[in-house]
Amino acid sequence: MSVERFHWDEDSVPRFWDRVAETRLRELSFGRFAARSLLLACRRHLAPTGIHLDLGAGDGDLTAALAGEGYRVRAFEPSPVRRQTLGRRLAGLEAFAGFDEGDASGHYDVVLLCEVIEHVLEPQLDDFLRMLARRVRAGGTLIVTTPNAEDLELGSAICPSCGLLFHRWQHQTSFTGESLRARLEGVGFDTLAVHQLEFSERFYLPYADYLTGARAVPRRSRARSALRRLAGAYRCLQGRPVRPEDRHGTSADRGDVLGIEVSDYVADIVGDRDARVGAGSNLLYVGRRRDDAA
Repeated sequence: MSVERFHWDEDSVPRFWDRVAETRLRELSFGRFAARSLLLACRRHLAPTGIHLDLGAGDGDLTAALAGEGYRVRAFEPSPVRRQTLGRRLAGLEAFAGFDEGDASGHYDVVLLCEVIEHVLEPQLDDFLRMLARRVRAGGTLIVTTPNAEDLELGSAICPSCGLLFHRWQHQTSFTGESLRARLEGVGFDTLAVHQLEFSERFYLPYADYLTGARAVPRRSRARSALRRLAGAYRCLQGRPVRPEDRHGTSADRGDVLGIEVSDYVADIVGDRDARVGAGSNLLYVGRRRDDAA
């Protein structure tokens, strides 16, 4: 017997998330474990003197992280239950500029849509993306995260009461870098980069000075480093010991006169070249609203 899939609608989605908010499942929110890594990865695209929107703020972990670092930010959260919690949590943060009421078209320098787009019901997705584009001023920045090529079937569970199959986090759409780029360019954004990232602090905190612009990323010679790795592989095939510089290159290869090793992906992130970090489990899209976008 085939298993029937549960069909989400405008009533069941908010009911689900209001119930999640009443349990410890909220501790598994993306913002709670990834906000610090995300802000480092996209720091150069934030607007120190501008206004940000956390669209789909949930429990407010990302909003709090932005406001805590002095970035002026507003939050949009449709769930009344979660919005009350969010208001109490953020009330003491000076940089928190209140809630977006859905009428601030073209107002924001930066809009962050983090782990939200995959939850939007498919029939509503086109309208949602057009609404998203209207929130960003001409020349402003859009930052989006979503799972990378998620297998929605393997993310599902079967309800022991009714027997229906449902995604345990209410995900509706699986995106690849190519499909996410196409959808967002279709509503008026020029893509700067689509990274495949693992949001673990160990990949970002050691390079915080470079990601924040406090220090310049050293020049590197990819060709020279690649040749060294090939030489190391050849030595291994010959049964000869592989030297450390064959595995990692040297500080001269990276142009770092201080001898500090900086991973290639740091330069890719800072230079808006599509990067892959760790397992690449999430996409990080960065785009700029076209001046002539409708």
